Amino acid sequence: MKMNNKALALAVLSFAGTNVMASGYVGIGFGSVDPDLTSDFSKPTSIELIGGFNLNETVSAEFSYLDLGDSSDDIAPVYTVSSTGLTMGLVARAPINQTVDVFAKGGLMRWDTSLTVDGFGEVYSNTGTDLFFGFGLNARLNSSFSAGLRYTVYGVDDVDPSVLSVQGQFAF
Repeated sequence: MKMNNKALALAVLSFAGTNVMASGYVGIGFGSVDPDLTSDFSKPTSIELIGGFNLNETVSAEFSYLDLGDSSDDIAPVYTVSSTGLTMGLVARAPINQTVDVFAKGGLMRWDTSLTVDGFGEVYSNTGTDLFFGFGLNARLNSSFSAGLRYTVYGVDDVDPSVLSVQGQFAF
C-alpha cells in the first residue's frame, strides 16, 4: 500500500482551495477490526472521531483520529498489538436517492503501532504513513444528522487491518 505520499497530500490540499460549499461535519464511528494477523488474535472494537468539510456536492475532505483497539492472542505469554492513527483523505459521494448516498474514500494514515508481551512489556513499536481506502453508504435522517456503514482497509506497518463500522455525523 506504499505510494507517493507527497503527491496524494498535494492533491488533497489542492481541493481545499476550491471550497464552494463551506459546510462541515463531525462524527463518530464504532467498528469491528480484522487485524490481518493470524486467526489466534482477537478482533477488537475500533473508535473513530471524524471531521470534514464539503468541497462541493460530491467531494469532501475528511480527517479522523482512529483507535484500532488492542488485539491479543490467548496463548501464554499473551501478545497484544495496539494501533492508532490520524487520517486525511477525500470522500466521493453518489446519491442513490434523496436520502441515501454511496461513497468511496481514500487517503493517507499516519499510524503508530506497538507490540507488548505479558511479563516483558513493549517489545516493538513503529510509526509510519500508508494509504487507506474504503467505501460505504450514508443515510440522511434529517437536515443535520446522518448515519452510515463503512468498510475501510488501512495500511499499518506490514499488515492491512480492515474495519467494518457504523457511524453518525452532524452537519453544520
